[in-house]
Order: sequence, then C-alpha cells, then structure tokens
Amino acid sequence: MKRNSISKSTLLIFCSILLLLNSCMSDVDLLHISNELKIDQSLVLPIGEVKLTINDIFMKFGVPSGIDTLSNEIYFQNITSTEYTFKPVNLTDSVKPFTKTLTPIPVPIIYPANFPITLPTVNDTLGLGINSNVTKQRIDILNLSSTTLDVTIDATADLKTIPASDIKVEFVFNPTNLKIDNSINPSFTPVVYGQKGQITMGSYTINANGNTKIPFSINVSVKKQNTAITLGPTSKIFITLKFVDIVLSEAWGLFKLSINDSLKAQVNLTNTFPNSFVRFESPTIDISATSNIGADLVFNLDYLRTYNSTNPVIFQPAWFNGHTSNSTTQYLNGPTSIGSTASSSLTQFNNTNGEIDKLFDSNPYPNIIDFKYSVADNPLPSRTRNFITAENKLKFDLKTRVKMSFKDGSNYNIKDTIRNVGQNIPTILDNVDSAVMVLNFANGLPVKAIYRMTFFKSNAKDDTIKSNIVNIKDESGIGTIFSRYQLNSPDINLNGTVKTGGIKTQTLQIGLNKNTIDELKKTKFIVYSVDLAGDHTLVNGVLTTNPIHFTTKNSFGMKLGVFVKANTTITLKSPKKSK
Repeated sequence: MKRNSISKSTLLIFCSILLLLNSCMSDVDLLHISNELKIDQSLVLPIGEVKLTINDIFMKFGVPSGIDTLSNEIYFQNITSTEYTFKPVNLTDSVKPFTKTLTPIPVPIIYPANFPITLPTVNDTLGLGINSNVTKQRIDILNLSSTTLDVTIDATADLKTIPASDIKVEFVFNPTNLKIDNSINPSFTPVVYGQKGQITMGSYTINANGNTKIPFSINVSVKKQNTAITLGPTSKIFITLKFVDIVLSEAWGLFKLSINDSLKAQVNLTNTFPNSFVRFESPTIDISATSNIGADLVFNLDYLRTYNSTNPVIFQPAWFNGHTSNSTTQYLNGPTSIGSTASSSLTQFNNTNGEIDKLFDSNPYPNIIDFKYSVADNPLPSRTRNFITAENKLKFDLKTRVKMSFKDGSNYNIKDTIRNVGQNIPTILDNVDSAVMVLNFANGLPVKAIYRMTFFKSNAKDDTIKSNIVNIKDESGIGTIFSRYQLNSPDINLNGTVKTGGIKTQTLQIGLNKNTIDELKKTKFIVYSVDLAGDHTLVNGVLTTNPIHFTTKNSFGMKLGVFVKANTTITLKSPKKSK
C-alpha cells in the first residue's frame, strides 16, 4: 500500500483552518468570517478575514432595540407614551336627588266617572350641582348623549284608590334651558305605588349659562275611572327623581383641568454597555403633547432625573435657568373646534436646556429616567370659553434620543466568546515546535483599541491556560497570546469623527512556542475583548481624552494567518479499501 507524506508547512494549512476559522465561525456570527480561504502574498498562507461595521458592533454587543440612523449618525431612542382623560364635572354625582310632594288640589273637587283627569301643573327647579363658584369653574352648555333616571311615585290613601298604572307623571323643560333632541318630554307611569322604575332619556342639551338650577314643570294626569273621585288638599303625590347615569358628549365653559403625576421611562443602559463607561455627548429628550380638549394648559415639569434602580436615592437631576432650578414651565395650546386636535412640542431638553448630558455621567449607569410633572388650565386664558368632549384625551409622547457620540473619558468594551476551540487539534499539533500568529488590522473606528484574548480549558472562572504557563519564554521577542495589543486610530476630526477614507492598518505578531502550543491543545473556548478609548492630546498643557464619535461609515477589519515550524515530516496512512 502506498504511503503519503505531508510537510510541516502543509500541516500549517490544516491547523490554521481548524484553529482560526472553525473556532471563530462556530459562535461569532457578527464577524462574518469568510467561508473561502484567501492567499495573502505577504504571508503566503491561507487566512481568515473579518469585516465589521460599527452598526454590527452595536447590535451584537448590547445596544437594545431602537437603534436608528440619520445622516450617517447612529442613535438609540426610546419612546414612552401616556394618556389622560379630564372630567370637568361628574353630573351623575353632582345632580342631587329631586324630591317633591305635590298638593295640586287646593280645595275639594269631585271628578266625574269616565273622564280623564289632568291635575294642575306644578312648577319647580332642578339643581344641577354645578356653577357654585363660577370664578373657579363655569359650565355654560352641556350636550348629553343619554341619561337614566330612577323615579319613584307614591300617593296618599285617597289617591291609591286609583290604580298606579293609570297615573302618568310628565316632566316638562323649557327648551331655552333644556332642549330634548326628539322633543319628547320624559314621563313615567308606575307599576306599583312606591316602587322604583326608570326613565331613559335620549340626547339633549342643557344651557346652564353659569346657573346652578334650571326650571321645569311637573304634569300629572289620570286615566278615566269607572266611578267619580273626590280629591282635595289632603290628596298628595310623592315624587323622587334621581339621576343615576349621565353620559356627557360635549361641554362648554371654563373648566378646572389638572393632572399631578409622574412617569418613569426605563432605559436599560446597564445592559447596553457592559464593562464600559461612556459619557454621552448630546442626548436629547423631546416631549410632545396631543390634545382634543378645547383649553389652553400649563405643563410644569417638577423634576427630571435619572438613577440606577439598585440605588434610587442617588440620582442625577436636570437643571434649568442657568443651573438655578430643577423645574420648568411651558404652555400647551388646545384646539379651537370640536373634532380637532392640537399638537404641541415642548422645548427640547438637551445640554443647554436641562443639562441632561450630565444625567448619564454616573457609574453604575442609570437605567431609569424619572419625570414628575403637573398639568393645569392656564390661569391667564386667551379664550373666554373652553370645551371638552366625552372622548377628551391629552396624550404625551416622551422620546429619549442618544447619539453614539461620547465625551472625553469614555471607554467602550467589546467582548465575545469563540467556542469549540481544540476539536481535533491535539494530534495535529503534536509535531509543531513553534509558530507565529499574525493579525493584520484595519481600524476605521474613531478610537484607539486594546485587543486581548483569554484561553479557557473549561467553564470554571479561572481555568485558563495562563494558569499553567508561569514563565513564557518568548525567544522571538514579539508578543504573546496573553499580551495586550494597542491598535492605533486613523486620522480624527476635531468633533471625534474619522476623516473621510480614514483607515489605520497595523500588523501584530504573536509568538507561539512549544510550551504555549501544548497548552493551546487544552483550550475549549477563547474569550476575546476589544477596549475602545479616545485618543489623548494636550489641550492648554492638560492631557485630555478626545471625544468618541461613531458614525455609520466606521468599520473594523482583521485578517489572520500563521507561520509554523516543524521538526519532522508526518506520514499519513491511506485507509484500506473494502473488498
């Protein structure tokens, strides 16, 4: 049987494929490592290739949903909404029960048999329970879509000789004060004396015009009886009228409208930037209001602050009016006609209005944005009459927008795991004396970077190959797999962005001696990290960290290759053919 030989350089190809490509592709989809091998003429060996955009990095390493781009800028944004309904008055509770004893016959009268009886009309007023203090709140017109009234009719003994079902009580309102749309006056006929029944009214309009009461009349009629009936001053009818369900459609007047509430918007920045500390350069908070309430309102922000939910007593407040106040007031105008809505945008909260860039400077990161605010009618109204509807709504949209641009002192850490390292590798590496791992970087990020790797033998916290390599003899004088490598940044503009076409290329060499290779064979997975930090420059003699300003044009690339030296030639046996 013929035997095949393979040199150490050929062995390198298999080693490179298994170690660098197979391990990377198994877990790090972000890196988009090419399935194809390429020949880099400077290495004369196959290598893997990595191409990253900054959006890939953010999406892979913690930036939550809500990422957005605009004109090459990258933003994270969170929108929280809340909605309120105002009720200027609860008419069901405000209209007091009406109780009346009718004595319609001042002197005895004999009503002959077989003739219907109409008793004299009784005039009275109905208390609305509103407009007790028109300087604070005034209701002029109420449009009501429906009303339910509980009615009880009782009578003295002489009247009870008349069947209850033969008595009809009608309530008549002056259209100037209460206009019923179908022009049918509400009426009631009891089934049994003293037993409660109900009247359901359709739509109608009350013209209160600031009054507390409206006049109305009560008419009582009796069907014809088979015998004559004598009624007089002792003949009494007892009426109880109670509004139990009033459905408001529209109301005009001057209303007291108020909200006193707080709203917590959760923005989990702790998980967004693990192992990092970034100081946002220009976050913004926009509050917009949409209203169908015909009133002008005052919005008072009592406070705006951030804190971490693990320690809410330590918070960062917003500051206004030259850092003298934590509150601010703005005005919201309502629509001028029913069926319309009006939208208002409050002045944006930013570095100037609120100093909110400082809201995110604490460590640990705040993950709660806490608002407390109140809304009330404008004490100096521009209109003489407001309106409100049954479907009145005041809606707030709060949008937090954070640009991925960081102030000096920020650092950003990228960390991930390459799993399934070492599968099928031990026997291949048995005859390898030393190697040089070469990493070619193309840094298009607006920062310097520190690259490092840790090789784990198991899931145990400290079970790394470094723990068994106390002294690494680096005869080549180059770096080791445990070194921290600095990657330089491309040319940067004053605002922290990369200059057009800016890419910084750099080659790193990592020495792998026999001792290290033996330990590499025990590796199960690799945790690697990239620390990004702004460059340092002297500003007026002070060493200052430059801002970090990411855009969609940023990129990061890496190519990997390995040189290997061998001490023998390995002979591989061909498998036996089946007969």
